Amino acid sequence: SEKARRKLSEAQRKFVDEHVPGDTEVQSHIVEGSPYEGIIRTAKSVQADLIVMASHNRHELADFLVGPNAEHVVRHAGISVMVVR
Repeated sequence: SEKARRKLSEAQRKFVDEHVPGDTEVQSHIVEGSPYEGIIRTAKSVQADLIVMASHNRHELADFLVGPNAEHVVRHAGISVMVVR
C-alpha cells in the first residue's frame, strides 16, 4: 500500500541520515516480492557496485551463520555483498 511505502521510505531516509556520512552516495529502493530476488534484480538494474544488507539470523547457536535471504544474495548476486548485523 502507499502508506506502507511512505513509512518504509521515511525509515530508510532516517537510517541513512543517522548512519551514513554525508559525502557517501547511497541509493535505496523499495521493491515488492521475494526479498532476495528483488535485491538482486534491483542491484542489476541500477548497475550497483556493492550490496549492503543486514543479516537477521535467528539461530541462537550459530552466530556465524547468515540469514537465508542474505545467503541467497551473497551466492547469486554476481557483485560484492557486505552483510552486517
